[in-house]
Amino acid sequence: LKRLRRLSVGFDWIGPLGVKAIVDEPRLKTLRALSISQCKLTAEAIWHIIDSPHMENLRELDIAFIPLDKRVLTALARSPAMEGLEKLNLQGCKLTDEMIAAFAKEPGISALKELELAFNSITDEGARALARSPYLANLERLHILHDATREHCDDDPSKTIAVCRDGLRALATSPHLKQELRATFLKYLDAAP
Repeated sequence: LKRLRRLSVGFDWIGPLGVKAIVDEPRLKTLRALSISQCKLTAEAIWHIIDSPHMENLRELDIAFIPLDKRVLTALARSPAMEGLEKLNLQGCKLTDEMIAAFAKEPGISALKELELAFNSITDEGARALARSPYLANLERLHILHDATREHCDDDPSKTIAVCRDGLRALATSPHLKQELRATFLKYLDAAP
């Protein structure tokens, strides 16, 4: 176990106690990547990661499709597990604009290079909160767009992303995001009807 660097138990029924057993195992202190996505877990399992003294070396965390609340998301951003985290997958975690705004204000997210946020309820308001965050200056990839919702962009069915022109504009012009990332959102903005 001491040599294990990546562990993926996604799509399994490990339960919160299984997550606790993983993150409390001192021999897994060298773990760099942990994926527990789509495990039919609740936010309770994430508390085990937050409270663990052995997850401080994580560089990648995939907790996609585990429903979170604002309190857990904020605690995660403040936890030692986030200090060196470069890649965080929060797809489908039932995140809202309010949750993203709180998350974006946390200094603990400053090491992130990749952030996956698709398949959440994030609109222009959430995109603007991300664009205002000085803690996302290291981001190289931000996946916030998806084609699962249509109701947020006026009544135009051709606009199939929850983040619309205003949110894209905020991301494309953010002084806090890297130029390459801003250019990506500028391309989306140019292509939007």
